[in-house]
Amino acid sequence: MSNEFIIALPVNETEKTTDTLQHNGINYDCISSKNFDGMSEAMQIFVTLTTVSVPVIGKILIESIRAKSNISIKYKNIELTGLDEKEAASLIEKLDGK
Repeated sequence: MSNEFIIALPVNETEKTTDTLQHNGINYDCISSKNFDGMSEAMQIFVTLTTVSVPVIGKILIESIRAKSNISIKYKNIELTGLDEKEAASLIEKLDGK
């Protein structure tokens, strides 16, 4: 459980993310939630961090930030919101090097 990474996205942006995960053979679980981090309805996507999933998660985060999506990430009981592209890339590099 400690290597579980959570991506919270507006429901209407979930399909692209789950398609990317499926295309790369990454297993995930989804939970729908109401009124999450300022989003009236959100989808939380749970992904286990592995050497394969980290670069894919990084790509998803950076694409979401570029699209100015309202995105939130959680890892080891730490929640981050409002990241810019540089901060997200730095975070992913650190996770990849764990």
